[in-house]
Amino acid sequence: MVAFALVGRMFSMRIKERVKTLEKFRLMLKLMQTEIEYVNMPTYEMLKNASERQELSDLFFINDCLMLIDSGNPFDLSWSQSIQKTKPPELENDDIQLILSFGKSLGTTDRDGQLSLCGMYEELIVKKAQEAQAKAKSHAALYSKLGIICGVALAIILI
Repeated sequence: MVAFALVGRMFSMRIKERVKTLEKFRLMLKLMQTEIEYVNMPTYEMLKNASERQELSDLFFINDCLMLIDSGNPFDLSWSQSIQKTKPPELENDDIQLILSFGKSLGTTDRDGQLSLCGMYEELIVKKAQEAQAKAKSHAALYSKLGIICGVALAIILI
């Protein structure tokens, strides 16, 4: 019974973690946009700054991406390899594809293009986060309760 309740709780937490991860990526996009706009900072430096920020410390791919770049790989390859290697289970395939496509375009255009790119992807991430938030509200409690109900049902059957 306890195992089913814990599995339900795990699914509930996974949905909530998706929202948090998307919000952190959105924050990283906002910071990058600001660094491009006011400092015209290179891509590597923006990523380095993001890795040093406490609120972004648990974004799943930044440090791996920096290590791959430091070992001589180009940015876009490092970005995609680090995301593929460390993608968290709470993110859906659409989320991963969106993050991957951002990395393919980052650093490939002029300053105005980069600002537009960050703004466009921020809007897309906001929509994804809102969808995830709505799903979390409707499904999180359901998963917890369903786990408990399945556990109770199994206990009754075994008795």
